[in-house]
Amino acid sequence: MEITAGLLIYLIIKVTVFMLALMFSISLARDILVCHALTVKDAAWKMPGFAITFRAVLWGIFVFMNYLQPYIF
Repeated sequence: MEITAGLLIYLIIKVTVFMLALMFSISLARDILVCHALTVKDAAWKMPGFAITFRAVLWGIFVFMNYLQPYIF
């Protein structure tokens, strides 16, 4: 099989998306654990709910792109 420029770019994009999804899922899990560990008052100013929601949405987009990419493109 010949490695073309298009295939190389495709593989780089796939690996990048996978790494970003992994990074976001780890940070999301950590934020959720931190929020549950702290009291409600502390969690309100240390980690706002919108930040967790924003990360969850981004994580969902990355996973969606990673797994459904072959069917879309």
